[in-house]
Amino acid sequence: MITLEPMSLHWLGELDRCAHGDVVFSVGTTAFGQNHLSDITVSAAALFLLRTLRDDHTSQAPVTHGNQLFPCCGFNVYPADGRFPALIDGCPRGFDLDVVHSDGFVTLRDRGGTAAVVAEAEWAAAVLGFVASVRAFHDQSQRRVAVSERDDDGWPAFWREWDDRVAAAVRDWS
Repeated sequence: MITLEPMSLHWLGELDRCAHGDVVFSVGTTAFGQNHLSDITVSAAALFLLRTLRDDHTSQAPVTHGNQLFPCCGFNVYPADGRFPALIDGCPRGFDLDVVHSDGFVTLRDRGGTAAVVAEAEWAAAVLGFVASVRAFHDQSQRRVAVSERDDDGWPAFWREWDDRVAAAVRDWS
């Protein structure tokens, strides 16, 4: 059983457009990211996790444009060309792990060697639950204000990719 839950969601300030919080992440009795999943950017993590429903994430082939899967920061969002339409830059801190698909299963392996294998459907359900919690927080909060023109371009790309990936996941896993 996968536990993947955002907790203590909050904003860093009036102008912050990325929700932050702690994450509880385990598969059965195997805990991931102990002491590394506090005060992360859960908005960016949710989008990155959605990407792992179809794509592997490894240090050699990341879905994060060089960020962590569970990033500390998500400073800016830019529209991008290519496989992932939203580019989120951040800092080198956070928590990362490989997510690799094979024959209907997903292997999760952190950089310290902790690993677990789960069914793809179970991974999809856990990710969609996480994403729904983060989206509910966004939807219940006051509208966030753009602080730059880049925000005006980047955030619509972020939410379009998010919505497209949720729709595809629901179609694929429901």
